Amino acid sequence: MGTDDIFDVLLLILVLAILTPIMIGNAIPMFKGNVGGFDTLIEKTAQQTSGEIKPVERLFTREDVLLMALIADRKTPQPAVFQSVVDGVSPEITVDSLLQQRANMLQTLNSYTTYTGQLKLETYIGNTGIRKWVVARK
Repeated sequence: MGTDDIFDVLLLILVLAILTPIMIGNAIPMFKGNVGGFDTLIEKTAQQTSGEIKPVERLFTREDVLLMALIADRKTPQPAVFQSVVDGVSPEITVDSLLQQRANMLQTLNSYTTYTGQLKLETYIGNTGIRKWVVARK
């Protein structure tokens, strides 16, 4: 064996002597089964994880109704007719009339939607297909 070979063997023994305790120290929790999965605390400071992420249902309120009417334009999806049945039946508001008299139509819609609780947005469907968007109490 030459000098280079002896140096390589000594370097290998040195690297193994340094890395083996580190490898064993990190492998012990895995061998005990204390790693991975939900509801597993590896350290005392780790936060407990939950098993499932549940989405939170978004509340649809009167502010959303007024915002929806405020941002309506010519590219509003069909049907372009809107009606509120929250506090009485409002007149049907078309997007064309909303664009021509936005302030009056928003005041009309505001007066028919004074309920502050949760609302729902539905489509009224007749014989000819979708007829109008209807906002009602949930």
